[in-house]
Amino acid sequence: MDSPSSLETLIKEYIARNDARVQSHNATLRTLENQIGQIANALNVRPQGSLPSNTEDPRREGKEHCPLQSKNKMSRINKKKFW
Repeated sequence: MDSPSSLETLIKEYIARNDARVQSHNATLRTLENQIGQIANALNVRPQGSLPSNTEDPRREGKEHCPLQSKNKMSRINKKKFW
């Protein structure tokens, strides 16, 4: 039997890569479906119309709005402009 042509080889490689991507996407979709289900369950147990008790953004807790370095630079810039 003849050896496969380069086009046939390229197509087989493409199909193999495409199958791997499809499997990866399927796994990601299953994970997302699971996470959405968990969110739906959490929302179902909360009384309708109620908000979470802690409405503060936890990412900002204990952090200043601007880093100190930026504040120092701004104060130096402001002094140079206005003094």
